[in-house]
Amino acid sequence: MSLLENLPETFMNKRIMTKTIRKDAILTLLEVDSDIVDISGNVNQILITPTFTKGSSDGVILRVYFSTDNTNWKMLSIRSNDGTYDSYAENPILITTEEPIEIPIPVKTGYVKVSAQGTTDITNTSLQLDITVGNV
Repeated sequence: MSLLENLPETFMNKRIMTKTIRKDAILTLLEVDSDIVDISGNVNQILITPTFTKGSSDGVILRVYFSTDNTNWKMLSIRSNDGTYDSYAENPILITTEEPIEIPIPVKTGYVKVSAQGTTDITNTSLQLDITVGNV
């Protein structure tokens, strides 16, 4: 069941778009970017939905990048606090199963893209990426 089906009606009325940003394609061992999505305007949430065919691979690494100007890109970072100082670490997403997943991310910037990279043998391995952009 899709996460969107469980969201309140108020979100469904504010959904802006859903689109495929990477058509189902064979993975490589190199990082390959998806299409760029303009999320400027009244948007504060994206939902990335990967469709992964595992084949003989151990998994796929997704990296989510954001930009305010469509030129300078920063990878999604996670804030952590070790008790002495706050730090930010880049946060790639590793998918190792064909089970359906959805990745919600709050946003405040103008552009987003997602890269994909196979982790090991990529025989019969493919990935499609869909994105829903909205205001929650």
